[in-house]
Amino acid sequence: MMRKVVFKPYWNYAKEEVWLNQMAKKGWALVHYCWLKYTFEPCEKGEYVYYIDLLEKHHNAPASRDFIEMVEETGIKHVASYMRWVYFQKKADGKPFELYTDLDSKVKQLRRINRFWTALIAAEFAIGFSNLGIWGTEQADGSAMAMNLYGGLLLVFIGVMLMTVAYPVRLKIRALMREQKIRE
Repeated sequence: MMRKVVFKPYWNYAKEEVWLNQMAKKGWALVHYCWLKYTFEPCEKGEYVYYIDLLEKHHNAPASRDFIEMVEETGIKHVASYMRWVYFQKKADGKPFELYTDLDSKVKQLRRINRFWTALIAAEFAIGFSNLGIWGTEQADGSAMAMNLYGGLLLVFIGVMLMTVAYPVRLKIRALMREQKIRE
């Protein structure tokens, strides 16, 4: 069977999900994912839709396996996992593909994603500014100093870029919270 492999970086899971659905519309079904590497097989154009979710724990944890099995019992296929991210596929039926349909579960899911990004951003800034602090003390030789400077700047830059991914998630949470208050 013919396979197509695409190497593509994504910071934003929502944009990644849109891209996967566009690939399915072109007749390519995701069959495997591993850090930047997507493997596709031919399918009928528009046959599938995809949904990406962030689990509470690593995909091999018992609670995560139970969740994946529960989702699969509804006819949805678990296509791939990477750390805590899972990729689900279902036959296209013209309806939106959502695992979380009520406001409370949507807010809970978005808060989980927000915590993930916040922790990652904090780590990038902490390590980046630590490297810049070491560079600022001038207690290392030239090559180590340059490495601390450029490494620190890179990590701070990555932290700022991740903030652009996390911010829309926070906006969605706020919008859903307002909707909850209106409904109450």
